[in-house]
Amino acid sequence: MKTSNLKSFILIAAIGVLSYNAIAQNKAIQAPQIVRTAFGNQYPQANLKKWSMEKGEYVARFKYNKRDWQAYYSADGNWLSSERNIKHLSTLPYDVRSALKNSQYASYYVDNMARIQMPSQSNMYRLRVDNNSGNKTAYENAGSVDNETLYFSEHGRLVKTVSGNNE
Repeated sequence: MKTSNLKSFILIAAIGVLSYNAIAQNKAIQAPQIVRTAFGNQYPQANLKKWSMEKGEYVARFKYNKRDWQAYYSADGNWLSSERNIKHLSTLPYDVRSALKNSQYASYYVDNMARIQMPSQSNMYRLRVDNNSGNKTAYENAGSVDNETLYFSEHGRLVKTVSGNNE
């Protein structure tokens, strides 16, 4: 009985620590003036929700043209990229949909999609896909689950693939 209570306590403590770390990483912060100015110049009509830090980059989360966006900036105020989630596969460019349909990932479930803008290239489209029909629970001995993040150019060329949860 005591071992069971101890295991439960350790499990609850571990979950608490992990939850705290996840919340702390996405905590709202105050970005430096140079970063705030760069954001204001780039998106003067945006409704800023909050700033956060991810992997050493300042992230502005905001509403623009009635859509949720994220813009990434370096500490010296350089714009790195912006992205907005895409809700429906049908709103992806035809070339991207066609490339996905004709790829080895055609039977995969699309978990998440986003349009990414970067200063040095045309729009990219990020699709997070898996081969388990969106089922978030992987069962033991049920086979392997492949999670992939696919990056397509706006013309449908598969530019990059990242396997697993490496992103």
